[in-house]
Amino acid sequence: MILAAAATDKLMGVTTEIDSDSGESCDVIRGGIAAVKLAGTVAAGDYITANGSGLGVKCNPSTGTVAQYVGKAEVAGVSGDIIDVWVAPGQLTTP
Repeated sequence: MILAAAATDKLMGVTTEIDSDSGESCDVIRGGIAAVKLAGTVAAGDYITANGSGLGVKCNPSTGTVAQYVGKAEVAGVSGDIIDVWVAPGQLTTP
């Protein structure tokens, strides 16, 4: 497993609470509900991607770019909160 560090990284799911080093095996939730620690403010229904530390942030691609998301926030939250995210990876493109 390699930790996502940007919205442009391809995302496949959310790791569990069991720690592992980058490149080692880990458990990954690839569908359903997963707990995600936030590094910014999100609203319920926002698409969630990863920041440079692998924490959840709102997926908000700039014009002409493609950003990967891991799923949608089930509830609102702020930096430091752990929220439920409906895991369903995909991508957003802003024209």
